[in-house]
Parts: sequence; structure tokens; C-alpha cells
Amino acid sequence: MKHRFLRPLAAGLLLTTLAGNLLAQAPEGTPAPDAAPQKAPANPHSQNPHAGVGPSSFHQTPPPEDELLEDDSPTGTLIVETLNGLNQPVAEVVVELVVTFETVAEGRQETVHRATSGPDGRVIFPNLKTGLHSSYAIVADYFGAVFHTKSFRMPEKNGLRAQVHVYPGVTNIEDTFVGMRNIIYVQLRESAFHFEVLYRIFNMSRAAWVPKDVFIVLPERATGFTPSKAPQRFRVDEDGRRAYLEGTFGPGQTDLTLTFQIPSRNEEREVFRIGSLPHTADLRVITEKTKNLTMTVPGFDFTGSDVGPSGAPVLFARKSLGSAGREIGDVTIELGGLPVTGPERWYAVFAAILVALGGLWGLKRRSADKTPGRVLSDEERAQAEEARNVLLNELQLLEKAKESELVGPRTYEATKKDLVDALARIALLLDPPQNQTSRSSG
Repeated sequence: MKHRFLRPLAAGLLLTTLAGNLLAQAPEGTPAPDAAPQKAPANPHSQNPHAGVGPSSFHQTPPPEDELLEDDSPTGTLIVETLNGLNQPVAEVVVELVVTFETVAEGRQETVHRATSGPDGRVIFPNLKTGLHSSYAIVADYFGAVFHTKSFRMPEKNGLRAQVHVYPGVTNIEDTFVGMRNIIYVQLRESAFHFEVLYRIFNMSRAAWVPKDVFIVLPERATGFTPSKAPQRFRVDEDGRRAYLEGTFGPGQTDLTLTFQIPSRNEEREVFRIGSLPHTADLRVITEKTKNLTMTVPGFDFTGSDVGPSGAPVLFARKSLGSAGREIGDVTIELGGLPVTGPERWYAVFAAILVALGGLWGLKRRSADKTPGRVLSDEERAQAEEARNVLLNELQLLEKAKESELVGPRTYEATKKDLVDALARIALLLDPPQNQTSRSSG
């Protein structure tokens, strides 16, 4: 019974994604919603708020969306209605109104107003400011499940009525109808592999999933994580080994992205291992195809090549949950035929230095024959700037090579000294001391 819901889900995920609405595709035999659903308890301690939720409680229709509706109440009045999935009022919901006021002169100021919904599921916030400088957002806490609205402004005339839907929270994913799709996109850049991990989480329950200690194991040497302040997000622990799933995932669809980098070892073959979230029904690994590049993902059902959204060729591998109903688990990505930077690269660095210095010497000789203090001609300045750009680019590549341990300390120090000296000489040529003195005196 542990994964019985995933069998129809795995086959339907791709089709329902194209249709844009997974929740409308209920499996045959799904019971209709209860004719007389339970009302929200007036006292959170008198009844179990989680009664009637779990695997047997399946959303046959898409969940209602939150709405902002103009109201005939006085200007500056916000009426918050807390509703369940059947648009019935829910009591005892802690509602926070986050008020943000921002101007150039005063900066950004944030205040929070808090109230609890009554038996009618309503909370009223009067005397709110209108205009471009004030924005608002609603945060509703229902027994540990926290729901957020997007930021909005109050209308210049009349009040506003906000309908916010809340659901009881469930921490155990086995008590929900939750399934996921995962895409791992790997891109080789100059000195690192860029990873973009995308998750699409489908919740077809009448409850919200509030994950606890749910995480994916990250590849070794992963770094450069992009933090997120979204209500649903990945939080990476201090040592960068785990990415924890945080937030409340209500009925419907939620998309998440985690990005990071792994420094290249400058080897022809690299192997990365990354975990997956529970109930992942479809997983794809994609990388941009380059000359001689190969990709192997052991245990995956299908691999091949295609054209990506940008029109560039890609290699991909895919695995879907089969009839055995097993978790996909950890993923091993093996990349082969990678470009390797050899010592020839740094011979080119020295060659670039010699070319730049040669051009510099020629410019200095021609300038010496001219009247002292004369500025460079357009052609001379263009040549000097081109030489400077070459050296700046080489300096950046040298720093990256040092970080990736592609050059030793002696080579690094000697090459950097030559590059910096050459840059200093070009700077003097482009902006000689006479010009600096004349500018300061003026």
C-alpha cells in the first residue's frame, strides 16, 4: 500500500503536464467528494484538525485559487476570508498581514499585524494605506501549515476582500497523494559544472504536505548555492551535503529550483552522485552535447540525444517509476570525453604576453618620436586597449586555473607577475603621468 498511488501517477504525469492540469485527471474509480464534509473545528483542541485527510482523501477536482476581490467596504479596509477546499469558512486560523512601506527618502519599513479568524472565517484589517508606497501580503497559519499570498496593493477606492484557502498539514508523505517530477540539468562551463535541479511537486490530497527532515544528498564538492526566500524552497545545510525541503505544499502544483556548481578536476571523466526526493515518479538528466561528450546514468530506462529548448543539442536519460513501485533513489551521472586543459594553455599565456609587450614597445617608440605630452592616436589607443584586454582575460583565466589546481604555485606567481607588470606599463601608456597631473591641477 506504500506506493499504490504512484502506479497511475507515473503514467499520467507527462500527459497531465502537457495538458497543464494534473488534478483534472483523476483515476477511474476515485470516490466523489463527501456530500457533507466536516466543518472546521471551532476549537482546535476539541477536534482533530487532520480528521478526514490522508491517502483515502483525494482531490477529484482542481483546488480553488486564492482571490483578491474589490469590496464595497470603506477604502483602506481589508477583509480576509479563510476557506477550506470547498470554499467553506475555517475558524481559528492565525492570520498575519505583512505591511511593507518603502520610499527613497525613508527606505524600507516592514510591520506585521496579527489576528485569528472567527467562526465566520473572517479577519478585518481597517485603515490601511493605499498608493504605490504601501504593499501587503497575507500569511495564514493553520495548525502548522503556513500559506502565503502574493504581494498586493490596496485599491484607491473601496475596500478589498482576500480569499485565502487553508488545509490541515500532514508531515508524513505516505499520508498524502503527493508525486514529483525531477529534471537535473548539467552544463559544463569554463572551470566548473553548473547544476540546475528542478522539481515539480504535485499534491492531489485534501491536506497540505509539510515535509519534516526530507532532503536530497548533494554531490561532493558542491558549492555556490543560490539562496531562496520563497515560502517553498531548498535549504542547504552548513557543510553543503544536504538540501532540505522546507515550506507548505498545498493541493495543486509547486515548482522548485536548486542551483549549484562543482569545480572541474580537469579530467576526461567525471562522476556525480545526487539523491532524489521521495515519491519521485519521473526523473530526467540532461546535459548540453559537445564534441566527444558521453553521458551514462546507470539504471535509467532510456538515454538518447535531442534538441533542447534553446535549440542546442542535448544528451538525456530518463527513468520513470515502473510497475514494481520502487523509489528511484540516488542518481549517478557519468560524463566522459570531457575537454582537458593541458600545459599548452599556459604556453599560450606567455605568447600572449610577448605579443602584448611587443605591441606596447612599438607604441612607445612611435610615441617617443612625437611631441612630449601628445595623446595617442585612435589607432595607437585601440592597439593598447586590445593588448590590455588580452592580458586582463589571461589574468582571469589564471585565477580560475589556480582555484582548480591546474597550475602550481611557482607557475602562478611568475605568470601573474608578468601579467601585472605588462598591465601597469599599458596603463602608463594610455594615461601618462602628464595627463594625470593636468587633470588634478584642473
